[in-house]
Amino acid sequence: MRKLILVFFFLLFAKAAFATIYTEQIFSQQILSSGVYTGTNGESFEIVIIGDDLAIDFPGRSIILKDTSCDARNLYEVCLSTTEINSTKTGLPEKKFQVTINMFLAELNLTREIEKEEFWIGEETEIRTILRNMGQRETDVVFLDNFSGAFDVAIPLLCDVRNNAIKWKGTIEKNDVIKCSYKIKAVKAGTFNSVAKADYTTGANDKSKQDSVSFTIKERPLQVEVNLSDEIVPLGKNITATFKLSTTQNLTIKSFTISLSNGLKLLDWGNITWVKNDTLEYKGDLSIDDEKMFTAKFRAERTGTQSIIETASFKIVIDEEKIAQEFNQETKVNVTSKEIYTRLTTNNFAQGSNELSLFIVNPTDKDIHDAKVEIITNLPLDKKTDSFETVTYLGHQNTVAQFDAEPGNYTLKVKLSYKTIYGENFIVEKTENITVTEKLEKTQETIATKEPQQEQQQEQQQEQQQTQQQEGITFKREQKGLPVTAIIVATVIILAVAAALVIISKRKKEKGLGPSYKEPKSELNDDYLE
Repeated sequence: MRKLILVFFFLLFAKAAFATIYTEQIFSQQILSSGVYTGTNGESFEIVIIGDDLAIDFPGRSIILKDTSCDARNLYEVCLSTTEINSTKTGLPEKKFQVTINMFLAELNLTREIEKEEFWIGEETEIRTILRNMGQRETDVVFLDNFSGAFDVAIPLLCDVRNNAIKWKGTIEKNDVIKCSYKIKAVKAGTFNSVAKADYTTGANDKSKQDSVSFTIKERPLQVEVNLSDEIVPLGKNITATFKLSTTQNLTIKSFTISLSNGLKLLDWGNITWVKNDTLEYKGDLSIDDEKMFTAKFRAERTGTQSIIETASFKIVIDEEKIAQEFNQETKVNVTSKEIYTRLTTNNFAQGSNELSLFIVNPTDKDIHDAKVEIITNLPLDKKTDSFETVTYLGHQNTVAQFDAEPGNYTLKVKLSYKTIYGENFIVEKTENITVTEKLEKTQETIATKEPQQEQQQEQQQEQQQTQQQEGITFKREQKGLPVTAIIVATVIILAVAAALVIISKRKKEKGLGPSYKEPKSELNDDYLE
């Protein structure tokens, strides 16, 4: 028993004897006279020569040294060595003092004890962190161990957790130890380099200690593949989605769900047996190299990016330990639609009374409802709002406003709001520039009225030219000479027709034809008749 006690004390004193003393020299100088001196750390102290002794005064403390000796108090170790020489002036013996001052330092040691470095998603491990001050003075420490992005941190003991980062801040006395433990759970596959860092002060300067370890997080065994009939689909059209489940580990699916954003309407769910509120769910076992296939059909009822969200909750068995895992995936669908638009029949008007005509055009293959038009303008319109219950597909509506404006440039902003057949609201805005010009001058009006007359005269001239051309052709033919026989025959025919007309006229007179017939008075005398 006595031997054991001796061995214990020997080891205790041996450890103390061989323990590292952390110091830093801040002053070493030969002192010839009393005065105030400054160390390399910026701290000042006073040295007073008292015969063969030295008195060193630090702020709040004082050390007296004799001959060759060392004294360690509080945060400093002061050593004095003296030498005796003959003075060059007096020839008498005199002492020289060599003073060395060392500052005691803090020294921090950081270690982490980690159970495992390779994980499945959802798998946990515990980390125990130890902060030890091995120096000769206290130190202020700030510790950070950040796991953001790869792990969730939970159940911290003797430390704090914020945003998946472990934090500790405080003072560690010399030879004291701070311990902190916490659990981390893998949430993202990949390689994660974890670096724990402790910043502290030694007393002379600032330092930091780090501990690094690389974690490997394996992919989830469950894989979900989604294939869409179209990733870009027009509003109102249908989408067919196929879901394929496979795994690299035997697992039990507690719940696999397919949910839709508000812009998609479930139409058909194929072989999925459980459906509620447009959410599909499957439960069952899935073996290695096995596959499950599901098909569903949706209709796009909202424009923009819509989502099909696949989630799963399942368990795998690793080293006889059941590990709960979760799966989340988002499949995006882009729903497009042609834009309803407005247009004016014209942007240019003459001074005076005018009519502004605005069309609302629906180029889509679906009706729109509750169309409302608001016109914001400095143009004096008699109507600036209008509404239509429906604008049919591939159709339009027309709103008309009257105005009488002075010449100038005007701005017209059209604000159109409407609703699709699926209840989605839209607002379309468009700005138009309107120009009102002055009336035409009288000379211009006269020219404008003469233009039709000039056109009529030109037409008559063209007809006369054509007639002259034809007559000229006939005249030329006559000049070329026709057969004499033909000329004689034509003359005889003309004379015969004239004689016939004379005879017919005389007969009509003799018979008293016509209501106003009177026998003409003969200009011949009776004798001539006899």
